[in-house]
Order: sequence, then structure tokens, then C-alpha cells
Amino acid sequence: MIRPLPQCLKEIADFPEDIRGDLADALARLDNGQSLSMPLSRPMPSIGKGVHELRFEIVLEFTESFIF
Repeated sequence: MIRPLPQCLKEIADFPEDIRGDLADALARLDNGQSLSMPLSRPMPSIGKGVHELRFEIVLEFTESFIF
């Protein structure tokens, strides 16, 4: 069973809803024994055996105003 660290849960709560959904899907796949690969998952053996970095793209939309 995958157990995120408590400090990670606080950060995840601030993620956009679609990213949280993608993360939940990826974690469920890992929990079911599936192997994820790049570009979604990158092994991090220097951190520990079986540790992976999960990567998600967040597209930010903003409006920029200029006042002259």
C-alpha cells in the first residue's frame, strides 16, 4: 500500500483538481503493481530502492495587464 508522507498531503491538497485526479490514477496503478515509465515516472535510486519521481504538467492560465 502506498502511503504519502503527511507533508506531501498538504501540498497535494493545493494541486489543481485534474492533477490530483491524475496523481490518484498513477498511485492506484503503482499500488496494483503496474510499472510506470518516462515521461510520467523516473526512478530515483539515489534516494532509495523503488523510489520514483512522478511528473505532471500544470498549465497555468493568467491574464497580464499593462498600465501606461
